[in-house]
Amino acid sequence: MASTAAHVLVFPAPAQGHINCMMHFATGLLAAGLHVTFLHSEHNLRRLRAAVAKLAADSPRLRFVSIPDGFPDDSARAVGDFLEFMESIRSKGGLAYRSLLTSLARAGGSSASAGFPPVTCVVADGIMPFAIDIAEEIGVPALAFRTISASSLLAYMSIPRMIELGEQTNSRFVGGVWRTGLDMKDVCDRAVVERMVREAMESGEMRASAQALARRLWRDVAAGSSAVEFERLVGLIKELSTIAFINNQG
Repeated sequence: MASTAAHVLVFPAPAQGHINCMMHFATGLLAAGLHVTFLHSEHNLRRLRAAVAKLAADSPRLRFVSIPDGFPDDSARAVGDFLEFMESIRSKGGLAYRSLLTSLARAGGSSASAGFPPVTCVVADGIMPFAIDIAEEIGVPALAFRTISASSLLAYMSIPRMIELGEQTNSRFVGGVWRTGLDMKDVCDRAVVERMVREAMESGEMRASAQALARRLWRDVAAGSSAVEFERLVGLIKELSTIAFINNQG
């Protein structure tokens, strides 16, 4: 079967915590033998020029490219402007991203792609769905990467259900959906607390719910550690890369 070297474009949101997390991810891809192009904003690439130059020099399969973020060079890019900043990345940086990805995905690429195969997969920050959409429109397989913890992601994914139930707090969600706890409804009366603690300890329903949740968690982790899951992810990226290569040849 025809194949090509897997080459991943890693595109984090241009914020330090997101960059750090996805740089660790990129390091794992490099260790697995993949090529990586790490996409910065022009502003961040200028700020980190010395550091990225050293990183690229240490690995012949790593390079850094950039697109504009749409903000003036002298902008403070403050946390309070984050939503406006992300919209600027989407609306103004998106055009440059599309052009760059189209070029990098072409067989042979440009002179700047010397030594690198075509980009065969995009892994973009999960808070930037436009990057996934553009990649798929071009015909490049794309995956979303959430830089938050698994428990935080679960909390975000639970919000629609909380809204549906008319709940506002985690304690009410735990009591109403997972049924592994009781909602005191902001009542701190000693007698009420004592009664509810006793109920929680003696409740067969809550015990069964907690045991079911524990069994589900065990099934999720029984197949192996995060290292094993990462190996599976690398395998998926390679598979997607091969499919993309075959489709482009057709």
